Amino acid sequence: MTVSGLAVMPDGRVLVYDGRDARIKILSGGDLAPVKEFGRKGQGPGELTVSPFHGFGAKAAVENLAAVGDSLIYIHDSRKVEIYDFDGASRGAIHDVSSGIFPPFTTRYIQAHGAELLVVSDSLDRTGARPRRFQTWAVRQDGSRRLVIELPLPAPPVVGGSVFTPAMQARPL
Repeated sequence: MTVSGLAVMPDGRVLVYDGRDARIKILSGGDLAPVKEFGRKGQGPGELTVSPFHGFGAKAAVENLAAVGDSLIYIHDSRKVEIYDFDGASRGAIHDVSSGIFPPFTTRYIQAHGAELLVVSDSLDRTGARPRRFQTWAVRQDGSRRLVIELPLPAPPVVGGSVFTPAMQARPL
């Protein structure tokens, strides 16, 4: 199991997103006993796509790709945000949340905020026109989005024209 997301539901239960196996597990709030499990790999409605880059840079990456709102669960897979109700039924998806971002620079964190989903991305412009940056987007279920804040970050080292980030290398945030 690879924990790719963790959230606390309004009733105190704990949601764990297993990104490697594309499963959502709900645990009781007290003893963390399994209550429910749902989700599966695939590219259809309600299915989760596991990134071919899953696990690369896992030691250096900090991410939380699960969020819980008042009545919905949001899970970011490698292509979209899948939306489920608390019973595990699919309620749609938000596509192109990470548009224009390439691994290992990708979505790092999501958080439900009213009718919007806050999506924090670590991004790098391949053309070099813009520096590496953290961006926070407010995304609505219809896919519309607005940039909330953008913070420039130092670019990683480039070796032979490719971004090079050795495992366990200390980097300023």
